[in-house]
Amino acid sequence: MNRMWRQSLLALPSVGVSILPKLACPACWPAYAGLLTSTGLGFLISAVYLLPLKKKIEVFSAGCSTCQETIELVKRLSGSSHEVLVHDMQKSEVASKAKQVRRP
Repeated sequence: MNRMWRQSLLALPSVGVSILPKLACPACWPAYAGLLTSTGLGFLISAVYLLPLKKKIEVFSAGCSTCQETIELVKRLSGSSHEVLVHDMQKSEVASKAKQVRRP
C-alpha cells in the first residue's frame, strides 16, 4: 500500500507539468520557470513545450492607408510569437463575420 502511494505521488508533477502550457498565461512564465528550475525541470520551459500558447490575432481591414499602418504595427508588436490574420472587409462574407465577432 505504501509503495502504491509513493508511485501515485511521483506521477503528480508530470501531470501538473503536462497541463502548464495549456493553462498558463505568458505573465506567469517567470513564476513557472522558477518553480520548474528549482525542482530540476527547467528544461521544460522552452519553445517546444510552450508552442501551444501561440495566439491568433484577427484584423478586419477596409484597405485604407490607416488600416495598413495599423496592420503593420500589430504585426511588429506581435512578433513571431503570434499569428496575425488580415481579413478584407470589402468582401461581404468577411463583413458579416466581423459583425459576429464578440467584443469585450
